Amino acid sequence: MLRVTAAQVEQVLNDMLPQMPRVSADILNRLDLDPPMGLFIAGNRPIHDAAALSLGQGAAAFEPVVTLTPKGRELLARYYAGKYAAEIAFSPSSDMHAGFRPHHNFINRCRRLDGFEVRRALYLGHVDNVHGSLLVYVREGGKADQGGKESLLCYDSITEKSDLVDGEELAEAIADLTQGAEPIEIFQQIRKLQRDYESCWVFAMKTAVTLTGRERGDAGGFDDFLVPDLSAALQARRLDEPAAEGVHPIRALPEVVKVSQYLDAVLADAGGELDAPLHGAKPGMTLRFFLEKYTYTTSDGIQLLDYARQKGFRAVENASIQDLSEQVGHKLGWAVWTPERQYTFAEKMKSLVRGRTDQTVGYNIATLEPHLHDPVQFISQGLKVQAQIRAELRGIRASQPTLDDFESAFGRAIDQLQRLKAKLTQCLAAYDAGAMPVAVQKFREQILPQLQSSIADLQRDLLAVASERGGGQEQPTRADQPFAGASANPAIRA
Repeated sequence: MLRVTAAQVEQVLNDMLPQMPRVSADILNRLDLDPPMGLFIAGNRPIHDAAALSLGQGAAAFEPVVTLTPKGRELLARYYAGKYAAEIAFSPSSDMHAGFRPHHNFINRCRRLDGFEVRRALYLGHVDNVHGSLLVYVREGGKADQGGKESLLCYDSITEKSDLVDGEELAEAIADLTQGAEPIEIFQQIRKLQRDYESCWVFAMKTAVTLTGRERGDAGGFDDFLVPDLSAALQARRLDEPAAEGVHPIRALPEVVKVSQYLDAVLADAGGELDAPLHGAKPGMTLRFFLEKYTYTTSDGIQLLDYARQKGFRAVENASIQDLSEQVGHKLGWAVWTPERQYTFAEKMKSLVRGRTDQTVGYNIATLEPHLHDPVQFISQGLKVQAQIRAELRGIRASQPTLDDFESAFGRAIDQLQRLKAKLTQCLAAYDAGAMPVAVQKFREQILPQLQSSIADLQRDLLAVASERGGGQEQPTRADQPFAGASANPAIRA
């Protein structure tokens, strides 16, 4: 497994030194950070339902794997809070009812939160460390006593139809909270997603951030949820299955079922949506893309869906980076170690740990064509260039730019975007009619209009700069939104 090292931290912090004028290189060299410890347990995982794969029970296993510890999960939740503003609270017990006891009632705590739309996940099973699942609170339309609509999603990666009793017991537990108000609807998925025995922690954490996380705004802060209109989406996935009043069995959302280790669950829950764009994902990412990319071949030659296992390794890396970032914050002080610098540190650390080296925009545009034979790499390369251009513009904005800086940056970005658009168009034209992979088709449909819109926006901003030079009042209105289509936030990529 890839490890986060002190040398990598030192390299990233020294790269960030110009952003921290009150911090010297000598101070950074004397931080003396402790290596992250106790975040995971390594091993292998036996496979559930092995007989369905023509294997004897226990004849196959996911290996190597990691299991998140309580410390690792807590760090990961804080990492996702910083990256996506994800709202994840840990329950003191694995008991579903634990969140509804007087004086520490999960729903009432959520009800007190301001906002037209509120989401928060209660992570169950954390303290006794046996099994992880979720309860997700969703409120849309303002506070409940002002007409807002509330709902709860029960999520458990090993649930089956017989587990609808959980939803029924939850409905009973919260009955006294809905007197005199519209009942809180309860949604529950009823197909097992988890084939191994211990990755429930990853399933629960990934689903929590997918459903409560928000897109990062170009101007700072956060925008809309990664998966918008969640209440309507859950309503649309209701199944015609017998259940207690107020409890609705549902098909899992594509953004949730993509983590599944059971192909039949993916097809049953979202088989008609394999080629639809995934909310919160990079342009071109579809459920079919995930199924094709993330597979695992056992020693017996059996292929299994593998996103959850691979995500476990990424989760450990992210938790390790969060651990180190918090140590830096305690030693430098939080006035220096701001949320934006924490985010920059985490992104730079991930690139370094995962062996991603930053080439120039021009180089990365020129190397698009060699990736045509591999749709995954081709799409990734195109998105990488798009993100590079956006990052450069964000860097200019954060550096107290002059009009000259804006003019230079906008002109350079327009040129880069036009070259990227031309190269992508050239590469896409190389595919024979009808032979273009579905993922590439979706990528083309999204990225080319985005690039054209970004170019048009930046051209208008150049005119605004010229107007300002001439004494006019118009300002470069999109200086903090340099990139059309930025709503395609990479939540899956964490």
